[in-house]
Amino acid sequence: MSLGVYQAWRVLRLPVVATRLSAIPRVSLIPTSTRYRHVSMTSTSKPAPNEDSQPRRSKEKSPPLLRYRPRALDLPSQAHIQPLRRPGVPESGFFDRLAELPVRNHNPKDLALPNLSVLVQQPRPYRSRAERNQQLYKYGSAVATQAFLSSALNSRKRGNASIPDWRTTIELLMRTKNAHEVVFETFQLARPAPTYRFGPQGADIVMRIAEENGCDCKPTDIGDPTKGYTLHGPASAAAVAVEQILERDCRVTVTGISSGGPVLVHSGTEYLMVWPRNPVVDPKPITTVEVESLEKWTEQTVDQIVTFITRCRLTEDNLRELQQGDQSRDGAAAKRLLELFRNKKFQAVASPHAFNMALAFLNAKATHEVSAAWEIFRIMRRLGIPRDVDVWNLMLQGAVRMKDLPRVHNYLRQMVTRNLQVTPRTWVLILRLIENEEVRRYILYMMDQRGVLEMPGAVAEVASVMASHDVDRAVALGQNAETFIASQNELYGPRWLGNYSANKIVHAFGCHGRLDDMLTFVKFMFASKIVKDSPITLATTMTHCRLLKSLTFAFRFLRLFESHGKIVDPISLTELFKLLHLRSRPIMLGAVWRYARRNRLMSFEMKRRASELGVNWRRRAAKLFSHVEQGLSEEEHRSLLKTLLPWPAEASPTVGKESGGHQHRQSEAVPETPIVDENSPRVDNSAVDLVHDWLNELDGIVKVKKHSLGKLLVTAERRDNKIARIKLNAAHMLSRRMQKRSKHENRKEGKGRISRSIYLQTRTSGQRRVKVSRPPRGLPRLGREKSGRLRRGMARQLQGASWIREAILRQRQVKQKVDVQVRHHDEENYKRSMRSRRGSQRRSEEPQGADEVSANRRKDVVYTRKRDSTSWPL
Repeated sequence: MSLGVYQAWRVLRLPVVATRLSAIPRVSLIPTSTRYRHVSMTSTSKPAPNEDSQPRRSKEKSPPLLRYRPRALDLPSQAHIQPLRRPGVPESGFFDRLAELPVRNHNPKDLALPNLSVLVQQPRPYRSRAERNQQLYKYGSAVATQAFLSSALNSRKRGNASIPDWRTTIELLMRTKNAHEVVFETFQLARPAPTYRFGPQGADIVMRIAEENGCDCKPTDIGDPTKGYTLHGPASAAAVAVEQILERDCRVTVTGISSGGPVLVHSGTEYLMVWPRNPVVDPKPITTVEVESLEKWTEQTVDQIVTFITRCRLTEDNLRELQQGDQSRDGAAAKRLLELFRNKKFQAVASPHAFNMALAFLNAKATHEVSAAWEIFRIMRRLGIPRDVDVWNLMLQGAVRMKDLPRVHNYLRQMVTRNLQVTPRTWVLILRLIENEEVRRYILYMMDQRGVLEMPGAVAEVASVMASHDVDRAVALGQNAETFIASQNELYGPRWLGNYSANKIVHAFGCHGRLDDMLTFVKFMFASKIVKDSPITLATTMTHCRLLKSLTFAFRFLRLFESHGKIVDPISLTELFKLLHLRSRPIMLGAVWRYARRNRLMSFEMKRRASELGVNWRRRAAKLFSHVEQGLSEEEHRSLLKTLLPWPAEASPTVGKESGGHQHRQSEAVPETPIVDENSPRVDNSAVDLVHDWLNELDGIVKVKKHSLGKLLVTAERRDNKIARIKLNAAHMLSRRMQKRSKHENRKEGKGRISRSIYLQTRTSGQRRVKVSRPPRGLPRLGREKSGRLRRGMARQLQGASWIREAILRQRQVKQKVDVQVRHHDEENYKRSMRSRRGSQRRSEEPQGADEVSANRRKDVVYTRKRDSTSWPL
C-alpha cells in the first residue's frame, strides 16, 4: 500500500472531515467504509443520507456531526490509486515520505464550521504571553474579516448567494490543465530563422547554465553548430536550466523529447513575460512636476515612471502632496498609479510589462492597495491587453492575502473557462489560502498525483508553506534544531531552504521560546549560503528576544550577524533599545542610542521612546524631591541629587569640553533615562564618576564606524554591572540607616510600634488616605547577583525610590502619632456627646415632673464639663 494513500486514509478517518470532503471529484476511486463513501460530483448515483455534498440552506438543520465518535476505516489498496496517475508522469516519493509524519490534532468544534476552520489559523499555546496575545489578536481579526466578506457578499447580491464552499474551489483547481503535464529529461534548443544563430557568447552562456544545474549540453549536429543544442539531465534540473535560458533569451525554441515523440514546449515567436531582475533605471528621483510636464508618452518613459513609483523613489515633496491624513507611502504610490493608468494618453502607450509591475506591487500590499489593483485589472480587460496565467496568478495573490474565498473562486472559474494552463505557482497560492493542515496535505496529495511536485521549484515552495507546521511538529516531538534540519533535508531534498521559508522557521522557533534552536538554525542559514542577505532575520530574532526578555541571546545574535559582515538595521536597533529599557541597563542603552545616532540609524520609534523616557524621569524625580524635605542632611541631599541625575551629557560638564562642540550638540538630545538603582543617596560619587568617564570614552569610540556594536555592548555591560553593584550597596546602607534612625527616635520618645495604615494630614499629601508600608528589611547581598531573588526583585524594590519616600513619611508619622490618636479619640467622644445631647433635648420636650427636671439639670452640668475639657479643632 502506498504511504500517500495511507496518509489520505488518516486524514479521512474523522467523520467531520469525511463529510466535508465528500463533494471533491475523482476521489470515488478510493474505497472507504459504507458509512463515509466519497461520491464524485460527476457521478449519477445519489449521495448517502449522511453526506454533506452541497451547502445546506439556513433553514435546514445541520446534523449533529460531533456526537459520533470517529472509527477506523478500511485500509485502501494501492491498485485503486494507480489509474489516477497520467501516463508519462513518474512517481514521486515526496508524498510517501510526508505520509510518515504525524499530524497535529485539531479542535473538532472548529471543523464543524463551514469555512472558518479551513481559512483561519487556530491560535497555538505559545510560551510567551505576548506571543499568545498576538495569536489571539490575529485569530480575532481573521474571524472578523471572514464575517465582513460574508456580509459584503450578501449585501452585493441581495442575500441570494453565500460564500462558496472551499471544496468547490479545489474542484475547480482539479479541472485546470498543467503547463507541463509530461516531464522531459531531454530538450532541444534552437533559434527561429532568420535570427537563429547562437553567437560565441550565447553558446558559452548555455553551456555554463547547463553545467551549473548538473546537465549535459552538446551541439545537436557536430558538423553544423548552427542547428542548436541538446540538453539532457534529470527532469527537475533540466527544467530549471531551460527556464534560466529562456530568461536570458525568450526567442529560443524549446522542444521536449519523450518516448511519444517531440513536443513543443516553447516557441520563440510567442510573448514570454520575463521580468528583469535588476532593471537599469535613472537613480534620480522623479517629481510630480516632471510627470505632469511630459507631453508625449513613450513605452520607455512609461516603464521608467512605473518602476520609480513601485520602488518608492518619489521625493519627499511628492509624497507629502499625495499623502492625505494618515495615508502610508504605499497608499500614496497606489493613488499615483491609479491616476496614471486612468489617463488616456498613458493607456495608449502602456506596455503589458508596465501593467504587470503595477499589479505585482499592489497585490503584495494591504487591502486598500489591492482594491486599486482590481481597477487596473479591469482597465487591462477594457483595453484588450492579453492576460496570461502570470497576470491571473498576481490577482490570485492579492485575493489569497485577503483570504477572500469568493474572489479566488471567481478567478479560478475564469481560468478554467479560458482554458489556461496553470503553473505550480497557482497550486501554491491555493495551498497558502488554506490554513488547515489536513486539507493542505490533501492538496499536496493531488499535486503529487498530477505531477506538479516534479516541476522545478515546486518542492521548495511547498516547504515554505509547510514550514510552520513542520516546526510545530518538531517541537511537539521534542526535536532539536539539528534533528529538524536533518528531517527537512530528508523530506524536501537539499535545496529546500529559501528566504521566505527560513524567516518563517526562525519566527516559529521564537514563538515557541526555543531561542537556542533559533540560534542553531540561523548558523545553518549562514553555512548553507543559499539564503540571501536579509535584515528581516535579525529583526525577527531581536523581536523574540525582547518578548522573552533574553539579553544574552540578543547579544549572541548580534555578534553572529556582525561576524558575517551584516549591518544592523534601524528596526533591530529599536528592538534592542526596547529590550535594554525593559532590563534596566542604562549604560548599554546609552551605547545603543549613541551608536544609532552617529551612524544615522535612528528610527522614529527610538526617538519617541527616548523622549518619553526623559519626560517620565523628570516627573518622577520632581515627585521624589518634593518629599525630600526632612530626614536628610544637606550633604546627603546634595549627594542624592547628584546620584539621581540621569546619564545624558547635561549632567556632565566635562563631556562637552573633551568631545568638542559639535559632539556636545549631538549629545544634548540624549534622553534622560533613569539608572537602574537611582534611589541611593550615598555620599560616595563613584557611580556618577563611572557614568561620566564612560560617556567620555564612548564619544571617542563611536566616531569610528568600523567599530562593531557588539564590542561596545560588552564594555558597556561590564560598566553597567559595576555601577549596579555600587548602587545596590548604597541602597542597602541607606535602608539600614533609615531603620536605625526610626528605631532610635521611637525609643527616645517612648512610642510603640507604628501602624501600617493611618490617616495623615500633611501639606504634600493633603486630606487623603496614605497607605504606608514597612521599609524593606534588607536587600540581597552583593555576593548573590546571580540569584533568582535579585533578578526578579531588584527592579521592583529599587525602582521609583518609593521606599525612601516611605521612610521619610514614617519619620513624620512618629511625630504625628499622638495627635492622630488624640483626634481619633476626641472624635469618638464628640459623636457620643452629640448623641446624648440630642436625646436629652427630645426628653425635655415631653411633660416632666420636678424630680426628672432636677436630674436632667445634673446631666447637663456633667456633659458641659466633659465637653469643656476637650479641645477638638473644628
